[in-house]
Parts: sequence; structure tokens; C-alpha cells
Amino acid sequence: MTSLLDIAGKSDTVHGVNVNGISIADITALLKTFPELQKALAGRSLSGEVLMELVPGAVPHIIAAGVGEAGNEKFIAHAATMGLEFQIDFVSKIVELTMPGGVGPFMEKLNKVLGKHLGSVEASAEAPATKSPKQPKP
Repeated sequence: MTSLLDIAGKSDTVHGVNVNGISIADITALLKTFPELQKALAGRSLSGEVLMELVPGAVPHIIAAGVGEAGNEKFIAHAATMGLEFQIDFVSKIVELTMPGGVGPFMEKLNKVLGKHLGSVEASAEAPATKSPKQPKP
């Protein structure tokens, strides 16, 4: 019989550094800190390049989380100074390890788990509908 230790914690290396997928706690913290990250996730097509374009401020935080140092300001500051290619390499691998089944299936699962607390990630990515008051007729 397979145990949790057999399936959890898949990792890889990027430029000699061990990286992992990030946890639900880390994703929740990222979504609260960077609400614009919801738009990137709602796009159903996520890569290091997309994250760099839509949420550049989140990239160092994602890298720190992916190397097991979520919230560690020293790692976040260092990740922020890395060259663009290095950042893309790290983020791309972290996204791959976090969402091995792809963004669409991941988002369905994430919305089921976090929807109660954050609202639907897809719905939150869109501007809320508003109603203008009716104007009196002259």
C-alpha cells in the first residue's frame, strides 16, 4: 500500500537548488498579499512568463516559498535581485511542481477548498457587477 511519504513532497532542482511545489497555506498567503495573482490563476494558462508579466511583485515570494523559505525576508530579498532568466527558471519549475495536472484542474480544486474563504478565484479576478441608480425622467 502506498503511504503519504510515497506521494507527497515531489521536488526537483533548479540551478542546483532544491525546489518544491508550494503548499495551500503558501498559496492562500500569496493570494491575500497579491490579489492580482488571482487574475493570473484564473487565466487557465500559467507559466513563469505569465507570472512575471501579471504579478512581478509576487515572484520573489513564490521563489522563497518554492525553496522552503516562505515569508523569509532574506530569501525574498535575494530572489528579488536574481536575474530575469533565473527567476523564470525557478518560477516555472515551482508552478510545474505545484500544479502537475495543469492550471485548469488545479483551479477547480482550489476554488472548492478556498472558495468559502476568498471567494471564487475566477469570480474575484473579474470586476464586480454594479448597478447605477435610475435617473429620474425629465
